[in-house]
Amino acid sequence: MTRLLGWEDRLVDAVEAARRRPYALGRHDCALWVIDAVRSLTGEDFGVGIRGKYKSKPAALRLMRQLGGREGPGALRAAVSAVLQREPLPPLRAMRGDPLLWIDPTGEEHLGLCLGAQGAVLGDTGLIFLPLDDFSCAWSV
Repeated sequence: MTRLLGWEDRLVDAVEAARRRPYALGRHDCALWVIDAVRSLTGEDFGVGIRGKYKSKPAALRLMRQLGGREGPGALRAAVSAVLQREPLPPLRAMRGDPLLWIDPTGEEHLGLCLGAQGAVLGDTGLIFLPLDDFSCAWSV
């Protein structure tokens, strides 16, 4: 996968567009935000089999299980690895624009984007910025 010329500006645009945009499962959630950002950076759309396939948490969990072949903890990690056809890397090896996986204190998995020394994940009212070493893993794009 190759990044397109000007990807840095498109990464900034993706972050600014999501900075204060409320989370909406199936419309503006962590997976769709990351998929759209990766598409703008690389031109590759990994969301073809994902967009419009869920509107509820149970439907999203079913889709993750179908994509990654795993249920429960680790389901999102397995699904992202399967969709990207890449093994995850340690988060500190991530480069700007790479997808990240964050596991919140309740054990729920969330996708984010590497911004350098920190990553961004979607919260209820917009982006939350966390140190890169708070993330579980990353995928190179």
